[in-house]
Amino acid sequence: MTNHHLKRKLDNLYKWIDAMEDNDTTMKCPDCDGDGLETVEVFKPQSPGRDVGEPYEELRHCERCDGSGTIEE
Repeated sequence: MTNHHLKRKLDNLYKWIDAMEDNDTTMKCPDCDGDGLETVEVFKPQSPGRDVGEPYEELRHCERCDGSGTIEE
């Protein structure tokens, strides 16, 4: 294969990649604002003798986007 043929194949590949990037149908996840993490409120017991829990915030992977930060439109 000559350099000319190889260059033409690479040019076609770059055009295909550009076309695929233009067809992006994803958007930023509205639940986590694209971070992939969401804040949830959990209740942890204050002591073994008291079952009333104190509220704490924890980070976890966003369930809607599975932690990727993007969802399909």
